[in-house]
Amino acid sequence: MINCPIIQLTDSNRWHFFGYYDRPSFDILGGRVLLHQVSPMNAFPDTGDSAVVGYMEPIPGGEFKPIWETTAWNWQQGASLQWVSRSSTDLVCFNIRRSGSFGSMLIDLDRDDRKVFEWPIFAVRPDGLRGISLNIERLLFSHPTICYSLNKPISTTFERLPDDEGLYEVNLESGDSQLLVSLSEAAEIEFVSSMEDAFHWFSHPVYNPAGYRLLVLHRWSPNPSDQRTWRHRLLAIEIEPLIVDVLGCTDLFTPDYDNQFKATNAVLSAQEKNTTMISHPVWCDNETVLAWSCHMGKQAFYLYHVSTGDVEEFGKGVLIENGHATFSPDGRFLLLDTYPDEQSSLQSLMLYNIESTELFKVGQLYSPELSKTCRCDLHPRWHPQGKQIIFDSMHQGDRQIFSADVSHITSV
Repeated sequence: MINCPIIQLTDSNRWHFFGYYDRPSFDILGGRVLLHQVSPMNAFPDTGDSAVVGYMEPIPGGEFKPIWETTAWNWQQGASLQWVSRSSTDLVCFNIRRSGSFGSMLIDLDRDDRKVFEWPIFAVRPDGLRGISLNIERLLFSHPTICYSLNKPISTTFERLPDDEGLYEVNLESGDSQLLVSLSEAAEIEFVSSMEDAFHWFSHPVYNPAGYRLLVLHRWSPNPSDQRTWRHRLLAIEIEPLIVDVLGCTDLFTPDYDNQFKATNAVLSAQEKNTTMISHPVWCDNETVLAWSCHMGKQAFYLYHVSTGDVEEFGKGVLIENGHATFSPDGRFLLLDTYPDEQSSLQSLMLYNIESTELFKVGQLYSPELSKTCRCDLHPRWHPQGKQIIFDSMHQGDRQIFSADVSHITSV
C-alpha cells in the first residue's frame, strides 16, 4: 500500500457526491469541482427528493456554492452534472424534471444565463456545442439504477426494437435535436439471433476527445429486469458521415447469482465480475477504447482499436478485476477502483503505470451493505494537473467526497 493520505473535502452536515467517473467534474483549470448536496438517505431517490448541484474549491472545508436544485438524479450518475468547455466561458450542464418528463439545463456561471432543453443530456461534446440524449423511460424500464424516478407507472408497452428511437444529438445552442442512429439500425449491423424479440436499449454514451465519434453500449434482453439475461455490444459511432462499428459483442448468458437487487456485496461482486459483460468503456485516445469485456473466452480489460478492429488485452495479469477506469491527463497512468470484496467488503483504489505495468494501491475503503440502486462506487476522477484524485465514498458511514495527493507517484 502506497502512503497517500485520504482527506475528506466536503462538510458532513449533508451528504455529498459527484457520481459517474467519465464526466468532467473539475473545471478546465482545476480550481473548482462540481458536486451534488443531498439529505442523508439509503434509498433510491423518489420524484420529490431533491439534489442541490453546486461547486467548491477542492480543498478540505471548501465552501459549497449552490447553482440549482433538481429532482432528476440517481446515486450512480447524479444529475449527469458536468462542466461544459467553451472559449472563455464557465458553463455547467445537468438534468432536470420538467412537466412530468425530463430535460436539461445549461447555466453560464459568469453571466447567470440559463438555457432549458427538452432533452436530458448524458454526454457533452468536448467543444460544448452538442450533447447526447436517450429516452429516459426506456432506460428506466431496462436499467433503473442509472435512471430517475417517474411520478407515473413505468410503461410496459415499449416497442422492443424501434426504428424511430435511439441515440439523439442535441444542439446546445439552438436546442434542436436529431436522431443519430435508431435501435433498429444498430441491431441490423452484425445482427445476432438473440436480438430477435428482445428489448433493446442504449446507455453510457461518450464522445471521443476530438468530438467526431461516440462510444455507446447497446444492450438487449428478453427480460431486462433479470440482469443475467442481458447481452452486450460496444459500438463506436462516427457522426459525419455516419459509420457504426461493432467493437465487441458478448452474446451469452451470465453466470447464475441471486436476485440483482439483493443488498449484499457478494452478489454485487458476482454480477460485476461475470464473464460475459461489457462495461465501463472509456476513450484512451480518438481511435482507441478501453473496456472491461470478454474476448476469446477471457474476461479482462481490453483495448479496442476502432480503425483496424484489433483487440488487445490491457494490464495482462495485473488488472484482474472490473472497475471504473480513466486515463491520466498525460496518458501515463490509469486510475481505477474495484467493487467490494466478497469477504471484507473493501473497495480498492489504484493507479496503474502503463509503461512499467506497476500497480499502486492508494487505499482500501469499506463499503457498507446497500442495494444495487443505492450503492456508493468510488468513481475516482483526475484533477486536470494529474497530481490529485477525488472520489465518492461511504467508508466513514456518510456519503462524502474525498481526495488523495498522488503527485509522488505520477511525477516520477
